[in-house]
Amino acid sequence: MLAKVLFLILCIGASACVLLTVRQQRLAVVHDMAAIHNRLAQHDKVLFDVRARIAQDLSPMRVQQLASAMGPLSPIGVDPVKSAMPDTKVMIAKNDGAKPASGGGRGEVASSKDQRRREQR
Repeated sequence: MLAKVLFLILCIGASACVLLTVRQQRLAVVHDMAAIHNRLAQHDKVLFDVRARIAQDLSPMRVQQLASAMGPLSPIGVDPVKSAMPDTKVMIAKNDGAKPASGGGRGEVASSKDQRRREQR
């Protein structure tokens, strides 16, 4: 009987130690999170100050002066000769046993050739 009581006391003591350890770890994590949030707030404040200084230094007139000092500008990665989209036509596949597309259905796209063919019929 005494062994059972001692075993029960040891199990309760071990459970209490584990519980205290987990609680201490949770407190440490909460402390770390608070420190990270404080650092994030400080970085946001610095970022806001930098953005404010940039906004002060760059007015639309100043940007125009800087751009004109660079010379003629062109968009990056766009070839003005090839920028026009090619004329693409979408054809609708037609079953032999199905009715021809009326053009008014949802999601149907037909080219001008298809429309002329339908008008000729």
